[in-house]
Amino acid sequence: MKNKKIVLSCVGFLVILIPLLYAVYYSMPANDDYALALEWFSSNRLIETANRVGWNYMNWFGQSGVLAVAIQTLMNPLYWFKDSGHSFGVCMMIVFVLIYIGLIIAIYRIGKYLLQLNSTKSILFTLATVTILFTGYYYPDVYNWWSGVPGYSLSMLLMFVTIGTIAKYIRVPKKRTLISFTITGVITCCGLMNCVAMGTCYLILMFYINKNKSITLKTRLIPIGLFIISGVITAAAPGNFARAEDKERKIELIRSIGVTFYFIFQRIVYTIVERPWILLVLVVLVILGLKTKAQYAISGNKLVIYLLAVFVSTAGSLYPYILGENKEFNGELASRANYVMDYVLLFGFSVIGFLLGQYIDSKEKTLLTKIATYTCIVMAVYGIVWSLTSDRWKKIVQYDIYSQRNEIASVYNLWQGVIDEISESNEDYVTVELYDATWTTPYTYSVGIDAGENTKPLDDGDLYGNCNQCVAKWYNKKMVRVLTDKIEM
Repeated sequence: MKNKKIVLSCVGFLVILIPLLYAVYYSMPANDDYALALEWFSSNRLIETANRVGWNYMNWFGQSGVLAVAIQTLMNPLYWFKDSGHSFGVCMMIVFVLIYIGLIIAIYRIGKYLLQLNSTKSILFTLATVTILFTGYYYPDVYNWWSGVPGYSLSMLLMFVTIGTIAKYIRVPKKRTLISFTITGVITCCGLMNCVAMGTCYLILMFYINKNKSITLKTRLIPIGLFIISGVITAAAPGNFARAEDKERKIELIRSIGVTFYFIFQRIVYTIVERPWILLVLVVLVILGLKTKAQYAISGNKLVIYLLAVFVSTAGSLYPYILGENKEFNGELASRANYVMDYVLLFGFSVIGFLLGQYIDSKEKTLLTKIATYTCIVMAVYGIVWSLTSDRWKKIVQYDIYSQRNEIASVYNLWQGVIDEISESNEDYVTVELYDATWTTPYTYSVGIDAGENTKPLDDGDLYGNCNQCVAKWYNKKMVRVLTDKIEM
């Protein structure tokens, strides 16, 4: 029975993965991919990378962190393979598989060391959590964008790895484990959209859950101190302020807090209405918790604290983006911002769902446990009925990719035709007319060339560029642009 569950779980992981790989295969370079593949400083890639990291930190930074910029530049598949055939998409597939496997292992370790599950239940916990994370939403500027990988999905993976390693250290304190999670935690905190979540998880694990008296206060304080230093170095980058000034954005600290929580609760409501099967999977995690004897007491107060920690972590992850982009209440988030928000929020709910099941099982049938039980039943019924009767199940990412498979390939071919026209043109100023065409889908990320304002040729002293400009420089043109039916020129 144990082996059967493991085999079925592995099949489940593959069923989730394969359609995603189809969409990732049709990845195409975006503006920052072109920008970071160019030789602005040197033909030596190591020298180029070092200069790029320094220049970005001082002049044009963001939420990613210095390590992300280094990886984006040094390992850029556009630079190494010159966008030959599907080389970019194949590289993105390889990276996606590695991160996907890494997440599976990281979540498994969290189940094993934090929730103290046996191997079978840890795999089931992992499958349920991966189902929640990968079937509800697709994030093209993370999954299909090379520059989005080190800054977002890799940082998220490192955070999950760090959480599992901290939990392991609490159970069996070893120096090498301490060093390991300190290093991965410091790297994670280089990214502004992960540092608050990482710090919150650390505080909960090491100062609230931890009961191991052999771990001294000094030992507990050193890692969090290094995490804070790492985050501050990134937040204080002169390039962050230069970028905000360049885009003439106001920095509104207080209002951005309200906007942040508004988007979080809006996302929760949207998920309940439009992705009801996620509620059903959360109920499965509650049932898994019911079937697992708690290794330590689960109280209602603890659940409330954990829930607050999830919201603080999610808000802390989203806030730098809201603040830096000066988002309004009626604005929209880039899918990479939704990615960070969703992963932190949904993973937190997955853990809480499991702990709720343990809480219900460990208590006498009080009013609170009855309410929790009936709520789970309502969630399960709602998740099944609403998914099926409203055709919401067709929004499951894997099915939706299948239903839009021709459109995904069509957009890629369209994009490749634009690139071919630009690269083969004998003109220095290239305009591609692309009227009445399907330019994008939810599963493609075709950006970098448009009919926008950034058609001014780059000057010799420029060390970065915007949409159109970097593509033009890559193909040795003065100016490129694409005219669509949405733009009147």
